[in-house]
Amino acid sequence: MLNVITLTLQIIAKLVPTITTSQSIQSIIDLIVAMIPLLIQEYQALLPTVQNIIAVLSQSGDVTDDQITQLQAASAAIDAHFEATVAAARAADAAAKLKATATATAATT
Repeated sequence: MLNVITLTLQIIAKLVPTITTSQSIQSIIDLIVAMIPLLIQEYQALLPTVQNIIAVLSQSGDVTDDQITQLQAASAAIDAHFEATVAAARAADAAAKLKATATATAATT
């Protein structure tokens, strides 16, 4: 499944700069929005590719205001996931340090 998703995203990334119709742009936005939950859950390494596609589409002069809003929301969902992941990692690190300190303190008393 990862290979299929990777190939799909690579093809989309290559096609995005050439797309000039609002309908085609909307189809890609719909696909990206539908894929984001799966990518966040299972294939996080592909999220930068999606962010690049979002960036290219956002720069297109053929994107409507509504589509820009959808792209911004998709990007925000990815950013929120990243921030949550960073916060969870920091919390885990802090908990591990606290536990190590408590263990060291207990061993010396």
